[in-house]
Amino acid sequence: MALELFAIYGSLIIAAFANPIGLNNIGWKYYIVFCVLLVVFFFVTYFLFPETKGYSLEEIARVFDGEDVEQEERIRAAQEGKLAETMEPVSHHEKV
Repeated sequence: MALELFAIYGSLIIAAFANPIGLNNIGWKYYIVFCVLLVVFFFVTYFLFPETKGYSLEEIARVFDGEDVEQEERIRAAQEGKLAETMEPVSHHEKV
C-alpha cells in the first residue's frame, strides 16, 4: 500500500511540474501526447489486468494465486475443524 501511494503521489508531483513545461513548449499538441498515454494505459489495463467482477473470493484467489489455493483451503479447513473440536461450549447462564 505504501509503495502504491508513493507511486501515485510521486507521479502527481511530476505531472504538476511537467504539464506546464509541456504546454509552454509544444502548446496544444501536448494534449495529443496526454491522450496517447491514456490510450496506452487503457490497453495495458484491459489486456493485462484480470477481471474480478462477479467472482467469489475463492475464485479470485485462484485467478491470482493459481490452483495451489485449493490445497491451502483444505489445510485451513482441517485446522479449523480441529480447533472447533477442542473448544468447549460456553453457557451464558453460568455465574461468574
